[in-house]
Amino acid sequence: MELAGLVQVGLWGGNAGSPWDMEKSSVRLVKITIYASNVINSFSFHYQVDGKLHTAGPWGNASGTLHEITFREGEYLTAMSGTHGPYASSIADCIRSLKFATNLKTLGPYGDQTQGTPFTVPVSSGRIVGFFGRSGDLLDAIGLYLRPNWWTREGWAMKGSPWEMKESSVRLESITIYYNSNVINSSFQYQVDTSWGRLIRFQSFTISLEILIVHLSSPRQVTYLYGSINTHHIPSSFHILITHHSLITATRFNRDMELAGLVQVGLWGGNAGSPWDMEKSSVRLVKITIYASNVINSFSFQYHVDGKLHTAGPWGNASGTLHEITFREGEYLTAMSGTHGPYASSIADCIRSLKFATNHKTLGPYGDQTQGTPFTIPVSSGRIVGFFGRSGDLLDAIGLYLRPN
Repeated sequence: MELAGLVQVGLWGGNAGSPWDMEKSSVRLVKITIYASNVINSFSFHYQVDGKLHTAGPWGNASGTLHEITFREGEYLTAMSGTHGPYASSIADCIRSLKFATNLKTLGPYGDQTQGTPFTVPVSSGRIVGFFGRSGDLLDAIGLYLRPNWWTREGWAMKGSPWEMKESSVRLESITIYYNSNVINSSFQYQVDTSWGRLIRFQSFTISLEILIVHLSSPRQVTYLYGSINTHHIPSSFHILITHHSLITATRFNRDMELAGLVQVGLWGGNAGSPWDMEKSSVRLVKITIYASNVINSFSFQYHVDGKLHTAGPWGNASGTLHEITFREGEYLTAMSGTHGPYASSIADCIRSLKFATNHKTLGPYGDQTQGTPFTIPVSSGRIVGFFGRSGDLLDAIGLYLRPN
């Protein structure tokens, strides 16, 4: 129960060393400390729970170059990547390098990214809030804790996703929120100061709004403005007027409310084709349908929401061998892996193969797993409940929706 509400993804790396973990259900990462040389020698982090700071680690040994990564208020991790593989003659598999991305910047690489097998975990919706792993003298393996963009504070249902601008501004002119075409609030002015940032809050009977203005360049210049809108209702639109700049409009909130409580991880694959997605916040996968040959030609799935069956897809074309995967009551997906890469002469990157695991069995591979770059997402705590991706004539890219236990 200490880690309730989080999705645990991983591990990547080897089986040597001893397991380590954090003790509380982290809300926000505050700091990561790494010692690195040709491998990751040591790893530790600080995180917040109920306003209190907790320390996890250090694990490994404090040798090599010290790297301290501190996250500002409102900044959070959106991706981790790296490499793992053998080191020297006695270590079969360990973490050779790590790299991170936040909603503001990229960090690293730390260690030697030219060595080992690559792995990447991009979080499209949700955030990385902690880590677990294995270590002895080095960092042998690492995994992630993910939190959905859905939590409660002071009775407000905090749902929705971050939005962001990257334009310079001296003064925030106005904020306007519409609900069913009615203006809820349009009286707000704020002159920025020379500190690194300022958190702004507005609340009414139906809306809780947070904005963080952050200075990242010269004094009195705003280079980032981001935040979230949190409401019991669904606003039809939301926009911000910035002095001397154009109107910025965000209309993602209807969509985000439909998929509240899930973590979105991915994509893996290419940028061709058109994006596709499921429409509801899935509770349980019922069936996956795949057509495959040397690539994944077509993909679709069925899922349950409030006892009702929903169908997503098909995307791609129904050619090749048909594979129908049906999940029994109480069976759920715990891992997805596969390969992606070029196909024929005209396709730069697509899904070449897929393989799944449930709490009962393994499924696949489907397609040609000997071709392309491998990827793997093992879910240690939580479950895979849906997919999103890109497709044209083939399955160009795929990602996952994860639900905490």
